[in-house]
Amino acid sequence: MNKLLSRSILCAVVFSAAAFQAPVSYAQAILEEIVVTAAYREQGLQDVPISISAVTGDTLVETGLQKTEDIQFLVPNLTVNETGISTNIFIRGIGSGINQAFEQSVGTYIDGVYYGRGQQVRSPFLDLERVEVLRGPQSILFGKNSVAGAMNITTAKPTDDFQGRFMASQEFEDGETVLEGMLSGSFSDSVRGRLAVRSREHDGYIENLTLGEDDPERTDWAARATFEFDLSDTVMATLKYETGEFDVTGRHIEIIGESPATVGPFAGLAYNQILFGFFGQDPSVLKVEQDEKRSANGDFSDNETEVIALTLDWEIGEHQLKSITAFSDFEYEEFCDCDFSGANVFGAALQETFEQFSQEFRLSSPLRDDFDYILGLYYQTRDHDFADQIVVPVDSVLVPAINLGTPGAGNLVAGTEASRLAEVNNDVLSAFAQVSWHVSDTFTAQIGGRVTNDERDGFRTMRILAQGGGALPAPQAGAAVVYANGFGITSENLVALAGLGDPTSQFLLSQLGGLPVEGDRDTTKFSPEVKLIWDVGDDNMVFFNWAQGFKSGSFDFRANNRNFYTDMATSFEFDDEENDNFELGGKFSLADGALEVNAT
Repeated sequence: MNKLLSRSILCAVVFSAAAFQAPVSYAQAILEEIVVTAAYREQGLQDVPISISAVTGDTLVETGLQKTEDIQFLVPNLTVNETGISTNIFIRGIGSGINQAFEQSVGTYIDGVYYGRGQQVRSPFLDLERVEVLRGPQSILFGKNSVAGAMNITTAKPTDDFQGRFMASQEFEDGETVLEGMLSGSFSDSVRGRLAVRSREHDGYIENLTLGEDDPERTDWAARATFEFDLSDTVMATLKYETGEFDVTGRHIEIIGESPATVGPFAGLAYNQILFGFFGQDPSVLKVEQDEKRSANGDFSDNETEVIALTLDWEIGEHQLKSITAFSDFEYEEFCDCDFSGANVFGAALQETFEQFSQEFRLSSPLRDDFDYILGLYYQTRDHDFADQIVVPVDSVLVPAINLGTPGAGNLVAGTEASRLAEVNNDVLSAFAQVSWHVSDTFTAQIGGRVTNDERDGFRTMRILAQGGGALPAPQAGAAVVYANGFGITSENLVALAGLGDPTSQFLLSQLGGLPVEGDRDTTKFSPEVKLIWDVGDDNMVFFNWAQGFKSGSFDFRANNRNFYTDMATSFEFDDEENDNFELGGKFSLADGALEVNAT
């Protein structure tokens, strides 16, 4: 979870792209203003005292960016990495690990709705207005988990006039086909709608030497329907429904630079040489150069997502009241060939389901000369279920390898799996406020705070089963001891064997801890922020920001034992993360608007 990084003082200098346009005449070109909603109001990018990068929907189309992982090439300090079993998002080096229990340190929000699972950012882009990347804690307006920053995505809205777009592309070398279409317009004076669809097929660009195919092969599709209803002169409703799938077979992962073992029976040999020379695995395992070729015996990730959101916008005098009600459902199945080679060693199958309901109310005052404010309430409830299976097939090299040290022990785990189940139920209630006091024409003090109550309960267990999920055959009952002794995996089976008086199981249980385990948490936190803003001339500002953020603690899904903790219950729960952010920045418009320089 990078706690050390999250407590560090991070300084970064980020210069925005300086754009010049060759003039047809002698007139000076002026940069086009980018409008963002990073402060929950529509403002020009240069008017927001935040370190922020914005990419418009037109830029995404022109550059051919497909998904969040691609946008890191346009946004400084942003890193997105799809691993074998999860997805990591980092800003300024701060992010979360690959444990499925972790919430992301970089919060992702689409049309004001929180997307809490890292895996959800693998979903392809579809008909967007813009993507904003905000650096530093965004706990006041965006929520408790955005300790590193936030990704604020806005989808395209229905239009009054009829518009349509269709795009088809074919890339021949790697076999990629993309079809995308959009229709938008009004049904009447008070009803507008927009429909966007997208489909993509990609054959892959890395040769899998083991299977004789190309990886990663991607298939995804998405559809979104958005309707706007003018319920009165002062109330507008926006209803959005979105669904899609994004699947991938294979990974863009290569093994390179292996070091030989220094001790033991295989001293002097690298992992690939051991697999091929001693265990007779496929010759493709010997490939350890970076050359767009890989060795793997099969992995995949199948993802499904669905979101329904209703937004109501009221004009109450000069104030604006916004309500966002949303339900999201996300699930996936994966298989990870987790030694990332074409050898039969072990695999990990993963399944996750995530359901979330949220309700937010936000009241914004008009922008005044003396002060203005934003007030809000937020409620969220969600159910999160996770399962995985560490699979040791009958022909796994682990079977003879274990038998070398303990004859017969390898046979006990042949054709078995360590099956994990975990779940967390979570309720969040928070209230937030941000007040801007315009002390003078050139100086503004902005003070904000968010108080959050987070309640959750969790459960985890592990069972040793026959491969595929059935009960262990009686002759393999001792498999739990091999998993515990060889891999540090405790289980309900180990508890049962210890209860029958088996001394080895009793000793291992005392070292590893027993299952199942459960716990509950109830935490209330306050996140403050102070911002000082100086206008130092036309279209120029300097700002200083101090903010505290926190990310909720929870319960560990992936641990195999109690580690160094005194008992399993203590190891099961992990605490909140907190950080302090100090930031000095400036935004400057130079050369009569032809050059913009932002630095933090």
